[in-house]
Amino acid sequence: MIQSETGSRGTAARDVRAEVRAIRERMKDSGHPLIVLVSGVHGIGKTTLSHELSRRLGIRQRVGLGAIVKTLIEFGLPDAKRMDNVLDLEDPASQLDAHARVLCRVVDRLVRTYTEQGVHCVFDGVQLVPQYLHLPQGVVHLHLAISDVDTYLRQIRHAESRKYGVIAEERAAALVALDRALSGEMKRSQQVVVLQHRRHIVNPVSEAILAIHQRYVQGGNGLCSGNE
Repeated sequence: MIQSETGSRGTAARDVRAEVRAIRERMKDSGHPLIVLVSGVHGIGKTTLSHELSRRLGIRQRVGLGAIVKTLIEFGLPDAKRMDNVLDLEDPASQLDAHARVLCRVVDRLVRTYTEQGVHCVFDGVQLVPQYLHLPQGVVHLHLAISDVDTYLRQIRHAESRKYGVIAEERAAALVALDRALSGEMKRSQQVVVLQHRRHIVNPVSEAILAIHQRYVQGGNGLCSGNE
């Protein structure tokens, strides 16, 4: 597991304008598109982080796993509907494994297509487990992990009810258990950059940009996520 450079303390966000300029300059090389994966449990802020990275770096293509799940449902894949309803997991670890096996195959194909076509893209989703990803060199995998359970639960309980529904104790416990299972998978990979969830998204955004700069621009070690 590769921790973010600024550590887990609630430090002030660093000015990353120089890194953003360097990343954008590197992105002009169509032979090396920037592809970022953002994983984490529901409500932790991965979609917000993905949108902010897209905005700061000028990435137009974004793919949420919810859209992939809807496509799988249309093609009649059995149990695909449950992949988009992680709040109701009874056994988070086994459900995560089953869903990841399917969804990561789709992500692999999309990433390889975008790489061949020189398309920059940000993916976000719960089930981006490194064990089932076989990605081209240069893909940056970021993972948002729960650093403080109480802060995370307060955040999702105040979220829009139409999006997450009522967060009862059993659902909250399932989400925390899912985070532990997912984070456990991330710890087994030396290529995943783990960002600690914060109440203010500006800190993870800055840390994510620093990580992307290190791996995409400077060519840091372990650029490939998953197994070869």
